[in-house]
Amino acid sequence: MENDFGDFSPIFVFVAYAAVWIVFFAYLYYVARRQSDIRSQIDALKESEREDEDSAESNG
Repeated sequence: MENDFGDFSPIFVFVAYAAVWIVFFAYLYYVARRQSDIRSQIDALKESEREDEDSAESNG
């Protein structure tokens, strides 16, 4: 089917646009998930450090 765009159909523009947004949101989800995991690890390390300090103080 020949149109003003030659062999290039506007549907391909829409598909590419949608694909870019899907990849973008997938990346945002990945980054947010990773940040949450890292934050949990930091909190666990802080808690572990507090426990170590408390036990060191009580042992004198």
